[in-house]
Amino acid sequence: MKHLFRNKQINENSFYSSLNIKSPTLQQRKGLEIVYLMNIVPYLENISTLLTFIFVSRKCFHSVKRLKINPFYSCKLNNTKERIKSLKKEIQYFVGIETFLCDSEMIEKLTTEQIDKIKRFNLYGKVIYTAPNLIQIASKITYFSFYVDLDVQIPIQKMVNLKKLLIDMNGNTEMVFFTEYIIEIFAQLQSFQFFHSLVIECNGIELKKIISILNKFEWNKIRVIIKCFDLREEHITWLNELKINNRIISCYSNELKSSFVKLLVLPLYDASNTLTISNDVLQYRKLISILNLYWLVRLDCFEISSLQCPACRVDLSIANSLQEFNLTNTHYLQPSCFILPTSLKTITFTNCSNITLPNLASIHLSSFSIRNCSTVQSLFLPSTLTFLEIRNTPLKASLNLELIQLKQLSIVQCSSLESIIVPLSIQTICVYWCDSLTTIEKIFQTTVNKLDLFHCMRLKPLALPITVSQLYISFCQNSLINNITQLTNLTSPLY
Repeated sequence: MKHLFRNKQINENSFYSSLNIKSPTLQQRKGLEIVYLMNIVPYLENISTLLTFIFVSRKCFHSVKRLKINPFYSCKLNNTKERIKSLKKEIQYFVGIETFLCDSEMIEKLTTEQIDKIKRFNLYGKVIYTAPNLIQIASKITYFSFYVDLDVQIPIQKMVNLKKLLIDMNGNTEMVFFTEYIIEIFAQLQSFQFFHSLVIECNGIELKKIISILNKFEWNKIRVIIKCFDLREEHITWLNELKINNRIISCYSNELKSSFVKLLVLPLYDASNTLTISNDVLQYRKLISILNLYWLVRLDCFEISSLQCPACRVDLSIANSLQEFNLTNTHYLQPSCFILPTSLKTITFTNCSNITLPNLASIHLSSFSIRNCSTVQSLFLPSTLTFLEIRNTPLKASLNLELIQLKQLSIVQCSSLESIIVPLSIQTICVYWCDSLTTIEKIFQTTVNKLDLFHCMRLKPLALPITVSQLYISFCQNSLINNITQLTNLTSPLY
């Protein structure tokens, strides 16, 4: 449920405004255990909302005291004065925190007494100068990032509890003493007991020098991730060397289209048997050969807003190695046809529009997720599906899943959905922010184990099977479950 609260607009039915209203739904909060309330706190808007939350009940108050990591409300504020004020309030109210989230600029505003109270620091935002307090907290830092510059003196030797480090090369690989500077940092990382991730941001032209330095060290227990910008064909050799040494590579603003024609795609794998591409490459004739040649299991496509043509046809039907297909940020001007291989087990669409899947029902899928897809109205789902997730998508009024072997169902922010017919096989149902939903049909005939309902204000009373052991209901009608006394297997404290 954690994804529901962040950036949610405030209105008369929202979570935040309901804290100030003496409504029947507020009475349900009395049954919330502290552990669940602790999950809500990070998604409140600001300190003001936090204070309202604290005074709802004693449990709300104690849930704030027990949090081990502060919610970092100050990151949303642009005004420096307000950010400092918010940061100090977080230290004041979250007395149990062990790891403190803040940006490097705010470190200067902490007093010695406040610093002494905190065990660990996660510093967000790349450091561009050495703050006076940085040396004081160095041994407590677990996450850190900085721009490479000889004027930035990083107390890396003292960061003995560091777990993750991000280095932005900042176009400075040609500066005097760069190699010695980076070697000293890399050597120190090898000795840290808890260090596990090194992230390097660089340009393609800087790869050669960075690789030569990386190769001086063993990275057996440390994951090295290189985010490469402005990648060109002449850099492909260095990418190959990175792949041989099991480095993880992500490419931005690249010009590698001809590499796909030449089948030089091996270094672009994100992981074993996984390829990530910009989605205009989907129309390359050589793509099928690439998929089959390297026996790719997973294909991720992303980022292009629209193609030159008003519509297109993508045929991956003979890419029989594919088991997972993920499409992100893909918007066509007119409906475009995707014919997918029947070997797929998992499909995920995120922020897409004008895409048709004529053979979807014939694919032996086990998992299907569709998120923020504005043009979807109906789905012809395969009967083999066991997991279905639908988020912020304008479905028709009724969703009939009766003939599908579904076990897990998650529906979030589908405002036009009025009724759901669930199959007998269903085990878990999660429905959040579906304001028009009135009925969940045939649920009594199932053997469902978990039911999680949040902010479904129009949902009519339900009779549940006695198999229900986990029941979570918030901001729905009072007395929503009309046979609650018969549910003898309940183990969840929240209802």
